[in-house]
Amino acid sequence: MKRLFFLLAVVMAMVLFLFVAGCERLSSKSTAELLNEGVKLAAGGKWNKAHKYAEAAVKRESNNQYTQLFFAFTCEHTGKNAQALAAAESAAELAPGNFTVKYTLGRLYAQQGKTQDAVKPLMEAFNLKPTDPFNILLLAEVYRRMNASSLAINYYNQLVRNHAEFMSDKNNAAWVWNQLAVIYTGLDSIRNAASCFRQAYTLAPEKPYVVINFAVFMDRIQRRDRAVTFYQKYLELTANDVKFAEKHELIRKRLGTPVSQ
Repeated sequence: MKRLFFLLAVVMAMVLFLFVAGCERLSSKSTAELLNEGVKLAAGGKWNKAHKYAEAAVKRESNNQYTQLFFAFTCEHTGKNAQALAAAESAAELAPGNFTVKYTLGRLYAQQGKTQDAVKPLMEAFNLKPTDPFNILLLAEVYRRMNASSLAINYYNQLVRNHAEFMSDKNNAAWVWNQLAVIYTGLDSIRNAASCFRQAYTLAPEKPYVVINFAVFMDRIQRRDRAVTFYQKYLELTANDVKFAEKHELIRKRLGTPVSQ
């Protein structure tokens, strides 16, 4: 959510520039007003109404990177995934040197399962702004999904080494350490995996994803006593969430306890 508000602020800044600098050369005053009001609506969570403003703006001026970018945001948040991606692609064609546009395109590709397509715009974004932690994180995630373990580890480690502010957020740090641990587990680098899992669990002992991954790791290295403890804790943490019912059944079978418990 913090990242979303940052991106909206970037769009707002772009819109204000257009309003001041470009209103004489096209009907950009009207376009800027539509975007200006639309960004305010989006920031207030009124995405359906914001989408109407964005749609009007992009129809009026489809060759504008800012109308396309904001249209992509509003499509994304109103469930129009194909339109969101198409608008981001259009924005990227119009603005090949815009970090926010490239990051957004890469993020949407990744969200929609187009993992390999995400690499190019994310790398272009990285070259434009190599210090952005969210882009680095997304690069790491994309390479992890592609089983490019060494590249994924490299980008996660960039966050650990070079981005103290990002890692000072416990949720961010727990996620990074967990992802590193999962990769190291897959590589049978048990010592590194154990160290990373301990880091993640210390930071976020109540996060279900950390607990279940630690449980599976302990199971894998035949630390049955520790695995049982973590499995049981995971069941407690997610007891009231029906979406985990299938996983609960598998865990209880693994523990040898009745499914009805």
